[in-house]
Amino acid sequence: LGPFHTVYDDKGYAYTSMFLDSAVARWTLGGPYASKHPEQPWTLVQKLPVQYNIGHIAAAEGDTASPDGQYVVALDKWSIDRFANVGPLMPQNFQLVDISQTGDKMQVLYDMPIGMAEPHYAQIIKAEKLKPWQVYPEIGWNPETQSVDPNAVKAGSEKIVRNGNNVEIWMSVIRSHYTPDLVELNKGDHVVWHLTSLERTPDATHGFAIPGYNINLSLEPGESQTVEFDADKDGTFPFYCTDFCSA
Repeated sequence: LGPFHTVYDDKGYAYTSMFLDSAVARWTLGGPYASKHPEQPWTLVQKLPVQYNIGHIAAAEGDTASPDGQYVVALDKWSIDRFANVGPLMPQNFQLVDISQTGDKMQVLYDMPIGMAEPHYAQIIKAEKLKPWQVYPEIGWNPETQSVDPNAVKAGSEKIVRNGNNVEIWMSVIRSHYTPDLVELNKGDHVVWHLTSLERTPDATHGFAIPGYNINLSLEPGESQTVEFDADKDGTFPFYCTDFCSA
């Protein structure tokens, strides 16, 4: 009951999520795929219970011309009794299912609690296909434009420029220090604040927060960002890094 979504493997099987049954159904394909499995085409081979109320389902590279055929993940909406209860709000449950063998040999390998809203679709690819940067290619990188930002700050070029009520700040960020580390504004100023992380160390992420103005940025190694606001309050407002480092 309640078939929702279907994904595929490399052995001529399809896998359908069964919401009301809380199960993953494995069934055979026909046509050019019939020779890949030992069963009759268009036959239900196994219905594996999952915990609980599966919605979406993801197969490793299951949306490609050459599916991996080793695993599917059941994106279950309920977990109920699978984890220690810490209150009324329970996690969603992602279950790793081994589909490497033919026939009725599917089995659940692992439960993973997910602390977010109802799980929807996911993609799974082989890790060796990922070629991520550890740090951005150049200091001052803008992830949106995939290029060096025109307002990127280099070490030694930090500055504050006032033009009437408009104040523009070019600040560098590196472990334990902002440059400049003191900014004086007048009430009513319009502020454009450019920040560039000078870090080249992988995972050395820095934050920049001005709680009084609800500003909270995260700067990855080499990243440049700009924030803009009106200084419409009197007082002294600290800015600080929200990521602990250099301790």
